[in-house]
Amino acid sequence: MKTFVGKGLVGTLACGFALAFALVPTARVGGSPLTSLADALHAKGIDLSRPSLLAALRNSDPAVRGLAANKLAENQDAEALPAIKEALSVEKDPRARINFGLALWTLQDPDGLTVLHGMCADPSFSIDTIVAVVQELFLIHESSDACVKPVLTFLDAHHDSESRARSLTALPDLYPWATPVQAERILRMLLGMLSDRDPYVRMQTAQSLVQIGLSSSAGPIRAQMLRETDPNIRDSLQTALDMLARKQ
Repeated sequence: MKTFVGKGLVGTLACGFALAFALVPTARVGGSPLTSLADALHAKGIDLSRPSLLAALRNSDPAVRGLAANKLAENQDAEALPAIKEALSVEKDPRARINFGLALWTLQDPDGLTVLHGMCADPSFSIDTIVAVVQELFLIHESSDACVKPVLTFLDAHHDSESRARSLTALPDLYPWATPVQAERILRMLLGMLSDRDPYVRMQTAQSLVQIGLSSSAGPIRAQMLRETDPNIRDSLQTALDMLARKQ
């Protein structure tokens, strides 16, 4: 990720920061907003018959494999569970594994959460995969407690702006599931990121603090706003302060 500099780019980021609070995709499949699973499968040339969906679990495209699993789950096809689990047992693609886990969860199989939580605890997966797991757990209103420690450990070891930007969006979703000690660490990290050299990190940090919603965050955000020299970033931080005030 590049560091954003220059008034034009920062202004675009500031607008995106404000819009991020207002826009929510109707559906997320494979990390992207889509109208429906059916549309996504049709776009990949896959028809929606049961035999076609079962065959698609072994498709060469990992996106198709995950879509097929989730469509079978959306159809409440419990008889497809063995086929989904068999495909999962050999699945290596991280995003496809997430989608297989979500499919199992939709079919009320406890292995779904086991898969997702296990991905957070597996050091072979990247921080981007762990963040994606956290986001999906948030969307299905399930605990991401297993993901708190790996994300905090990553942030303890990576202090550069790029790493922080890659991890930031997970912190508000993790906060409700953190232990009191972990929650305090999350807040300390976020407050420290308010003065990061990267304007994107500073704005995203303010957004994350707003999402957590503690009134005590207003003072540090205001202090950073007063230090900012770019009017676009100041405006974005003022937006954060206004939204935080409305949450109280």
